[in-house]
Amino acid sequence: DGRLLASYGYRVKPYGIRAKLSEDDGQTWGPELILRADAGSWDLGYPRAVNLDNGKVMVAYYINRADDEVQCNGGVRHIAGTVFRP
Repeated sequence: DGRLLASYGYRVKPYGIRAKLSEDDGQTWGPELILRADAGSWDLGYPRAVNLDNGKVMVAYYINRADDEVQCNGGVRHIAGTVFRP
């Protein structure tokens, strides 16, 4: 629909994955969209976004959760994704 999406790892507490939308080719950006805020440390990110046929967006990334049983430098790494309608 012409909008731009920038997704990124948020590496300060509360750690997670966030995104912003622009409706003017990146001149200005809207408020942060919090996709995840449950990571165990700053070791997360590298998100990639794709438009789905149903109008939603899927963002894939790696993340660790603070509630994982085994803690490895902040958590166990997971490949995860969030699907949302911007």
